[in-house]
Amino acid sequence: MQVNKQLDHLEIILFEPEVLLLRQALQQISANYKVSPDDLPDEVKELWYATNQASSDDLPEDDIEFVHEQLAEFKGENAKLAESILEILSQRMEMPIVVTLSLRDADNFLTIVNDQRLYLAAVNGIGEYEMSESWEELPPSPKKMAVMHIHFLAWMVELLVSNLGDSPRG
Repeated sequence: MQVNKQLDHLEIILFEPEVLLLRQALQQISANYKVSPDDLPDEVKELWYATNQASSDDLPEDDIEFVHEQLAEFKGENAKLAESILEILSQRMEMPIVVTLSLRDADNFLTIVNDQRLYLAAVNGIGEYEMSESWEELPPSPKKMAVMHIHFLAWMVELLVSNLGDSPRG
């Protein structure tokens, strides 16, 4: 994978294994973004919507509900972006595949990728200890696959952040 910053956009160059991993991640996150916050696992709800934090801040219930609605709407917009990238990844057969994103979309894509990392860690009970171990040494399991995906997505986050830098994203 390679990320190249142009004047007003980013190009993400992906090869077959990366396309497969990213396609799987985007399918999952897109589906999860469409789920009502109330229907998400508690661990995910806390990470995405700070439910414990909001309820302990003495905010009126209406304000908490409004914030959650706004975040859910934001997640819905990100689902649309994830689906548009999925379409690119699904339509092209020749490798590498180049995904071109405006700087604003690249910033939102960074949020999508990070949300998927948080989701995988939360639903698989993965903490710092599991992440510090070599995932290759873990026994075959869904947790091992999740750790591998998290490492891949972390690599993508690093590349995106290093290329976005202080770019204006408006």
